[in-house]
Amino acid sequence: MKAIENGGQTLDKALKNKEMVITAFTKSDRETFLLREMGLTVGRKVKISFKSPIGSPFCVEYSGYRLLIGKETAKKIIVKALEGEK
Repeated sequence: MKAIENGGQTLDKALKNKEMVITAFTKSDRETFLLREMGLTVGRKVKISFKSPIGSPFCVEYSGYRLLIGKETAKKIIVKALEGEK
């Protein structure tokens, strides 16, 4: 995947409380369509504010909203660290 090769990663591997930007989705299906409808679009800044101890769900914060998503859903979102965030 080109987005991952350019320093990106899937959202399930992102660190907690680190600002990221969505660069792509791994595939286009009904689930990713609904995520885009809820505002998780390419270019949107997001951060994971909570990860369950058992690995799922994730609490994703963006634009003043909080959304709980499962690990399999998070694997469909490709993100990249913002400049200055290491």
